Amino acid sequence: MMQYLDRLSEKKSTPTPKPKKFPIGIRDPDLQKKKGKIGTRKPKTLVFILIILVILGGLIGFSYYQIKTPQVLAEPVTFEIKKGEGVDEISKNLKSAGLIRSVVLFKAWLVFTNKSPEIQAGRYTFSDSVTTPKVIEVITTGVQNQITIWEGMRIEEMADFLKEKETINQAEDFVKQAKAKNYKDQFSFLAGLAANDSLEGFLFPDTYEFEVESSVSEIIEIMLENFQTKVWEELVADFEKSDQSLAEIIILASIIEREVPQKDTKRVVAGIYFNRLEQGMELEADPTVQYAKDSENSPKNYKDFWGEISISDYRAIISPYNTYLNSDLPPGAICNPGLDSIKAALDPEQTDYLYFFTPNDEIHYSRTAQEHEAKKEKYLK
Repeated sequence: MMQYLDRLSEKKSTPTPKPKKFPIGIRDPDLQKKKGKIGTRKPKTLVFILIILVILGGLIGFSYYQIKTPQVLAEPVTFEIKKGEGVDEISKNLKSAGLIRSVVLFKAWLVFTNKSPEIQAGRYTFSDSVTTPKVIEVITTGVQNQITIWEGMRIEEMADFLKEKETINQAEDFVKQAKAKNYKDQFSFLAGLAANDSLEGFLFPDTYEFEVESSVSEIIEIMLENFQTKVWEELVADFEKSDQSLAEIIILASIIEREVPQKDTKRVVAGIYFNRLEQGMELEADPTVQYAKDSENSPKNYKDFWGEISISDYRAIISPYNTYLNSDLPPGAICNPGLDSIKAALDPEQTDYLYFFTPNDEIHYSRTAQEHEAKKEKYLK
């Protein structure tokens, strides 16, 4: 009995072995053997997924840049899509023309937007900057031949410009068509013009989108409609209040347009011209001499209009448009003015200035001839 109790006491006093402890992050080797390599698979899988996501993100970002970032065009680009051309040929030609960055992404965007069936044959003009979505929008909506007519262009200059851009075939046809008699029945604001008067001054400068097959007559009609909307209808109350006729306002605005490009000086210069007219003085506006000189010998290229004139030209160019020889307004506008110049002629700033000159894009005003000459001596050295 005593031996049995002694053995039982020995069993109770034998300490229970404690589990092994390992530093944080180190697994029990025995447990690792049992589980094999399962514990090492999850981190590797996560890393692989992250790498794939980074690559996909980079590809998406790069593609977005290629598609959405505008490409700046150094000069306008005319692009033609011929009937029967497929997407492959069109996309390659667009890439060659510098209008898209990637043929693959262009095709992908066509598929994404489902626009391939809507591509239209024609000639399209792109200017300033383009993106792939913009190119697709243009060639699928049929907006063709986007042309910007600048403020201050005369009709002959405009005609040559349109011919160079392949919008019209012959510049002479445009000039001949731009007569009041061809549109007086359609536009009431032309009522004050004689039948053979030029439409100079009324072909409103703006950015236009002409159809490829537009005729010369249709192009001029579109420009007159633009004048009617943006000038005549918008400012009709101001024209009615003015002491000058619409034609006189447009003539004066055309001189202002060529004299001073800065918007904030136009109203002051308009006031100076009115002051000189009221006192019976010649306007002495150089652009009128330039216009008369170019009318005698029209330049071959639109870029050569408005060339330099000499002091001798002030008296040598005999023309009713020469405001050094005539003390009234010229018989017609000398260019097609923008809206700011027209508004300035309608609302001139009241001053007692009679003179101004513009050296190096600055402008100096004077009240007397003596003051004017002194400033010229000072600033024209």
